[in-house]
Amino acid sequence: MTNVTHELDLGDTGFDEFDDGDSTRCTWNECVCTETPTHYVVFAEHAGGGDAQLFCARHYVLTLAKLIELHLPECSGGADDHVLRYGSLAE
Repeated sequence: MTNVTHELDLGDTGFDEFDDGDSTRCTWNECVCTETPTHYVVFAEHAGGGDAQLFCARHYVLTLAKLIELHLPECSGGADDHVLRYGSLAE
C-alpha cells in the first residue's frame, strides 16, 4: 500500500497569515466576521498590554451577554474582575 500526499493550492484566501494587530475586522473568535468594529472590550487578562478587542455591534452584545449569562453565575468574581473597559469606538 502506498501513501499519496496531495497538496491543494487554495490561491489567495484574502486573510492575512500574520496579523500585525491593525485588523479592521471584528475579532469575534467563534467564527469569521468581516463586519467593521464599532465597539471595544478590554478584558482583565489583556490589561498588561492594554489591548482592546474590537467587535461589531452584534458580537459586542454577544460577548458581554456570554460573560453575564454564562460565565459570571459560575464564577466567584464580578464583572469588574473580568472587564476593565468597554464601549463604543465612536465615543
